[in-house]
Amino acid sequence: MWLELFQRNQAEFLRRFVTVDVTWVHHYTRETKQQSKQRTLRGKRTPKKAKTAPSARKIMATLFWDSRVIFIDYLDKGRSITGQYYSDLLGRIEVELKKKRLHLAKKKVLFHYDNAPAHSSTIAIAKLFELRHQLLTHPP
Repeated sequence: MWLELFQRNQAEFLRRFVTVDVTWVHHYTRETKQQSKQRTLRGKRTPKKAKTAPSARKIMATLFWDSRVIFIDYLDKGRSITGQYYSDLLGRIEVELKKKRLHLAKKKVLFHYDNAPAHSSTIAIAKLFELRHQLLTHPP
């Protein structure tokens, strides 16, 4: 199916193709120079500081992109990606597409993403159908 769409009109296929991926973003905040300063008495050496390992914080990000990033959604702590969450996210990406990809405002977007349960849930598929977009499923 993909190959047929691509062969029919290569340029148009690539203009309508949007990839979606979910990834963990690891982060930590280093101590600033101001935070690491210590007062000492005149003539005394500053105490040695133990080297600390960065804390392992992470956040889940959902990225929508074509040749450039269109939209990134950061999942709130304690939430999980469900069919309803993903359906709501598709509604938000619709707004971003109209702002950032004017050529897609009245076209059927070809969404490509993996077969995660939230992505292939009936509520997410119904939202794609409502928005008149097409899902290009990932091979099993």
